[in-house]
Amino acid sequence: MSNNIENQKEFGITTWAVNNRKTVYLISFIIFLAGLGAYTSMPNESFPELQIPEIYVGVAYPGNSPEIIAEKITDPIEKELHSIKNVDEITSTSIDGYASIRVKFDFVVTPKQALQEVKTPLTRQDRKKISRQTYRLNQTFLKWTFLKCQF
Repeated sequence: MSNNIENQKEFGITTWAVNNRKTVYLISFIIFLAGLGAYTSMPNESFPELQIPEIYVGVAYPGNSPEIIAEKITDPIEKELHSIKNVDEITSTSIDGYASIRVKFDFVVTPKQALQEVKTPLTRQDRKKISRQTYRLNQTFLKWTFLKCQF
């Protein structure tokens, strides 16, 4: 049996790597440092700034079911947002006590313009109008958040 083990072929590079572990670690570390150096010296043009015109509107109204949030908060807000120009898509999610609405614009609109276009129909007066449509929600518990997508 020992004769059988001695007659087996060896893989040259693998055997050398197993026998010279410290050298393999050193080569791996040098390759890592070279990659890190290449990454840090890469010009910024290789990583353009992405300006995606997406706005997220979050409305927190604790203590309500997803059905009430969808019917009384999300639907009226979506109706107001459908009047905005250059909107590609509006999607919403309603969970217990929170509504999340994503408004996706064409790329002709900058994120700053998109944020302003979403905030305009949802000003304080329109919020009150929306709340009146939503069977007199208690305004003290209704919290609004506007976020723009930035990379």
